[in-house]
Amino acid sequence: MNNKRLQVIVLMIVCVLVGYIFGTRSISLSWKDYKPVLGIESKAPPQSQSIDFSLLYDVLEQVNSDYYDKSKVNSEKLLHGAVSGMLESLDDPYTSFFPPKENEAFKTQMAGEFSGIGAELGMTSDKRITVISPLDESPAVKAGIKSGDLIVKVDGSDTTGWSVQQAVEKIRGQKGTQVKLSILHDKAKSAVDITVTRDTIKIDSVTAWVKKVQCSGDTCNPAPENCTN
Repeated sequence: MNNKRLQVIVLMIVCVLVGYIFGTRSISLSWKDYKPVLGIESKAPPQSQSIDFSLLYDVLEQVNSDYYDKSKVNSEKLLHGAVSGMLESLDDPYTSFFPPKENEAFKTQMAGEFSGIGAELGMTSDKRITVISPLDESPAVKAGIKSGDLIVKVDGSDTTGWSVQQAVEKIRGQKGTQVKLSILHDKAKSAVDITVTRDTIKIDSVTAWVKKVQCSGDTCNPAPENCTN
């Protein structure tokens, strides 16, 4: 009986030692192979600026070390989000940041031709998608969309929380296809649904006209009948 007890005790001690050695080795290997998800470079602010970025760096380091799902941590998206948030704080619908993919789409638009409804979009101070200006003779104008209109829904999807780029991507489409927009006109109490047929949108780099005037002495009177566009 004593021999059996001794064997059991010895076996238990061996198991504890093996478990301890294996466990500590696994932990040390895990720390050895650990690679941070994020790395911070160029910490110094521009010479022309004096900004304390310590809060931003602290948050990045906490995300890097403590965020529960490392697979969702994308350093590029974090950077782009930080830049976008910085510009949004200006509350200026004409100032925004486009990540590389969206920037290429923007350049394509500025090249002079794309398919869509022909409306320049922006964001209000309370983060709502708005129409800055519909382009002349565009499907948007023909559908009754005006400057200052709010786009509440796109094809039934609520635009709350959308970025301008998200709205652009949803509204654009191939020529001849349709998009259903819920539009809240300026000073209106409820939105109306408007179906717009997409078309090829051509953007003129310069819009110009000639107006002839009739002058008599120091006085010149416009002559609208002689104006050409």
